[in-house]
Amino acid sequence: MRCTRRISLAGFSLSLAICFGQASAEEQDLTRDELLDLLKERDAAIIQLQHSVNDLLTRIETVEQSISPDPFSQSPAQQPISEVSAATAEPKGFGRLEVDEQAAERALERTLIQGGALLLPRWRMQLAPSVTYSLNEADFPVVVAIGDEQLLGANAIERTVVNANLDVRMGLPFDSQFELSMPYRWVDEETTTGIQGVAIGQIDKRSGKGSSSLEVGLAKTFVRESGWRPDIVGRITWGSGSGDRIDDDVILGGGFETLSGSLSFIKRSDPLVFLGSVSYRTFSDEDGIEPGDQFGISFGTALAVSPNSSLFATLSNQIIEETTLGSNQVGGTDRSSISLNLGASTMVSKRILFNLTTGIGLSENAPDYSITLSASMRTDALQKLLYQ
Repeated sequence: MRCTRRISLAGFSLSLAICFGQASAEEQDLTRDELLDLLKERDAAIIQLQHSVNDLLTRIETVEQSISPDPFSQSPAQQPISEVSAATAEPKGFGRLEVDEQAAERALERTLIQGGALLLPRWRMQLAPSVTYSLNEADFPVVVAIGDEQLLGANAIERTVVNANLDVRMGLPFDSQFELSMPYRWVDEETTTGIQGVAIGQIDKRSGKGSSSLEVGLAKTFVRESGWRPDIVGRITWGSGSGDRIDDDVILGGGFETLSGSLSFIKRSDPLVFLGSVSYRTFSDEDGIEPGDQFGISFGTALAVSPNSSLFATLSNQIIEETTLGSNQVGGTDRSSISLNLGASTMVSKRILFNLTTGIGLSENAPDYSITLSASMRTDALQKLLYQ
């Protein structure tokens, strides 16, 4: 308010100076040279007042930036979709809420970044811890000896897996992103031998735990959405093979160096976003064992239901080739795993997004169900350090 009064006072003074000059010229019979001198004095006063106003505006902008909580904040018209405040939503009438379209995509964009479909802005970092619980039940035929007889039975295996993971992502120049994944795994197995669904042997319980392979990756946006073209993000990831392969006779799945690549496709049709991806992973040979290559494909959609919440659903299929032991392929180790994933995400603060996903197995080799709870926490610490 004080700054506005100063600007108004400066404008009023300018008007008085002009009027005074005109009145003086009318009351006195001035020569041409005297009149030119008065005009020069008026012009000098105008220029001085303009400099004063510009200096005042610069000071106002400096004060506003110094008291702003985010030195990288921009005006609403300049902010990207992910940074528009949800406070732009205002109630209009009883039972009605009109939401700004850009603000409605805020949680949706964060969800797409957490899923790897979009990349972070340059020098912005994100920490994404997650925990996944999955259960898989399977039966394998076996020959059971009872006395002198040999009968065909089955081993019923119930495998429970808990995966804890910490993902670190950092936006890089040229629309790229650095990625680091640090996983850990707990596995419980329970095996029961039976004939025609009747258990005849003791229940064998085993447990194991250990780290999975540390993974380092680089992602790059190759194509930006325009017209019929979708966003296309490519990703390449290297697994170090440093994880544990077996613990207490329980297979953990680590210990193999891996190399994988993927392409993700995103197409917007407000308020929906259509998603798709294809991926490939290959394993190294360790001690004469080489897991089969993996091919993946998925597609789905995401919906912004409010400024701070979104829903999504994807259908994925993972095809795994046979494992190689020595120079021979092990029959029965190839499989196809089809799952339906349903999830919801919500912003609990400006920088934290929570995500809950449920997976439902649609094929025999897929986990019966899985539940994933994850969070993504965004920080501008590196960005502020570089531009300080």
